Amino acid sequence: MKILPALVCLTALGLLGACATSTQPPAAAPLLMASDLRAHSDALAVALQTDNPAQPSPQFGDYTTHHLEARWSRERDFMVVNPTQLTQARQKFSFTQQGPQEQRAEVLGMTILRNASFHWVNGAFTSDLNQSNSFAGSITPLRPNTPAPTFKSLSGILNYGEFAWEFIVYNPDGNEGSALESGMIQDIRGNQILIRALRQFENQPPSPRNLGFEFLQNDVHIGAVSLLPSPQVWLRRDLSPDLKLVLSSLSSALLIRQSMQTATPH
Repeated sequence: MKILPALVCLTALGLLGACATSTQPPAAAPLLMASDLRAHSDALAVALQTDNPAQPSPQFGDYTTHHLEARWSRERDFMVVNPTQLTQARQKFSFTQQGPQEQRAEVLGMTILRNASFHWVNGAFTSDLNQSNSFAGSITPLRPNTPAPTFKSLSGILNYGEFAWEFIVYNPDGNEGSALESGMIQDIRGNQILIRALRQFENQPPSPRNLGFEFLQNDVHIGAVSLLPSPQVWLRRDLSPDLKLVLSSLSSALLIRQSMQTATPH
């Protein structure tokens, strides 16, 4: 007569186990993102070349990463980072992004410490109340196809007319209550692309952590990157080659940062 209670207990434990695992997204569940982006782009699987496990180099589609180093190839000034933050930045790295037709870009990345005092959003400074670490850097096409532009940002003046994009991602790992609007990337002409966190699998509840990021220009979803164990990158097919190079460079930088965070104990 004692067998029945035991069976009841085992059944209950089995049900509890099923309930516990059901909250985890299935391995094949895709990230929830704009359907328009999925319809007008291809999912590019990311391969991480791990000759040096501490510095994996992402490769996807026609885009490859070269000369990855845990330092900057040179110093530069920034519009999105004030001088104090720049001197205190850590986890610096640099690499060259190679695209089709011999396209190349120099990419610098860094972690900005918690003493940030402002955000740069939509062309204006706003106060930083989150006090979280940020990820920032620059993307400099090495063979620009256009003449020197008229400066609309301080970045071009600070860096002797250099044509570059600067990016900043606030609280790149995400947490409970952090905003989906995570940052921006902007060139010296004033063109801006917003960076928004992806935190949900399809048909699953949202996660407090960032699972990836999507990129929006003039409210159009133009690209995305997932930071999952099997990462992917999406680039709209109708983007210009120059803009694809920029978004691929930003995606590589985010993937490299993610790998460095995973490899570095906290």
